[in-house]
Amino acid sequence: MCMEKNNQSLEKIQIIKDKLISLGFSETEASVYIYLLRNGASSIQAITSGVTLPRSSVNLSVENLLKNDLISFFERGKRKNYVPKDLNNLTNFLIPEEQIIQNKKKTVTSLIPDLESIFYLQSQKESNIEFLEGEEGLKKVYEMTLDCKDKEILRISIASEKFNFIPEFLKDYVERKNERGIKTRMIIPNTEFSVTLKDGDKKDNRESRFLDKNIFNPDVTMAIWDNNVALTTWDRSLKTIVIKSENQANLFKSIFNIIWEVSNK
Repeated sequence: MCMEKNNQSLEKIQIIKDKLISLGFSETEASVYIYLLRNGASSIQAITSGVTLPRSSVNLSVENLLKNDLISFFERGKRKNYVPKDLNNLTNFLIPEEQIIQNKKKTVTSLIPDLESIFYLQSQKESNIEFLEGEEGLKKVYEMTLDCKDKEILRISIASEKFNFIPEFLKDYVERKNERGIKTRMIIPNTEFSVTLKDGDKKDNRESRFLDKNIFNPDVTMAIWDNNVALTTWDRSLKTIVIKSENQANLFKSIFNIIWEVSNK
């Protein structure tokens, strides 16, 4: 029974040691720390004998444990004796990589308010952002495109079978768009149903190109016209962001044209 308890104790100590190492302790540091926890005030000589490790390694480990405020010492005669400090100090122990990450997080956190103010001022200066929702919001975006001065709308679309909102409105919209001489270029996933749209391209003053649905099958649509970009999440909420910015519209137009060139006719 005594031997069984000893084995269990050794197993528990090994588990604790492994956890300390996972925190960033070296194997020697973990051994020294556990030794002091079990034996209390001890000299370097006693610790070295107890952990059966080289004295140079023990000295280095003791210095690191002191530096991390996990142990302290007192002098008895000419000899220093080391003891564990408050166990809660372990919560402050971080390996160097984690300390760097924490410092970076603190820096970023302190920067966020300043960055937000810069972004807000810049966005107010260069952009006008509008948030819309639901079918009425989507209709409003389509109505906006009818005032297109460039007479061209660029669309990155979802698969046609997902397009199951406001069908009557869209039919009327296409008629009004065509009356105003506005052309549409559209990139769409290549599905069996989507390909049938190609037949109506000429009638709807549209040119459609397709991308492999296995690599392109989004649930977000994009419309780009003049200095505007509209992004709509295609679900029951139909949340839309409209960005009015020449710089951002030009960026998205460039992206669209790159994709356009590699799409299938």
